Amino acid sequence: MDNSISALSPLQLSGLLNILPDALIAIDKTGAIVLSNNQADLLFGYTHEEMMQMHVDMLLPERFRQAHARHRHGYFQAPQARSMGTGLKLYGLHKDMTEFSIDISLRPVEVDEVITTIAAIRDMSNISLLYDRVEVLTKLIQDKTIVPVLTLSRRVESMEQRMDTYDAKIQDMQIKLTEVSDATKANHIILSDIQENM
Repeated sequence: MDNSISALSPLQLSGLLNILPDALIAIDKTGAIVLSNNQADLLFGYTHEEMMQMHVDMLLPERFRQAHARHRHGYFQAPQARSMGTGLKLYGLHKDMTEFSIDISLRPVEVDEVITTIAAIRDMSNISLLYDRVEVLTKLIQDKTIVPVLTLSRRVESMEQRMDTYDAKIQDMQIKLTEVSDATKANHIILSDIQENM
């Protein structure tokens, strides 16, 4: 264990957790929450007093609780710093019962000769939403659902280019007609002068 952390009292550890930007909770091997910081309380929507009376499994959707209990038991057999659920989508459960995507990193610490685990929890809702949108777009492209839209877009672009070409030709013709009109007027003036002098 890291001696600098092992030497901390629960009060010192609690103070340290509250100055860090991530949501942090500390749990014992039974899954009881023994410490939480302000960010964790806000993230899950509970008061600090409520968090300190909770079991960590209550912060997870019910469908994950049984498996989580097994994983927690296995983790405390050989605790080590690591990410939780690598490659899996993890979800937290807010007090209002809404689920949100999270990322969790674990680190065991010894406080007052008791091994606890600190879980750093990050809200991944926005990143998860972005990944979901990328997946949908990728699937549309793979299924060729989006191809007709892209083809139509290319056709419209091609038509716009042709229209630009036609516009340029029309402007050219207008310039030539103006030149012809100017020449006709000049010829008319000259003819008028000739007639007057006859």
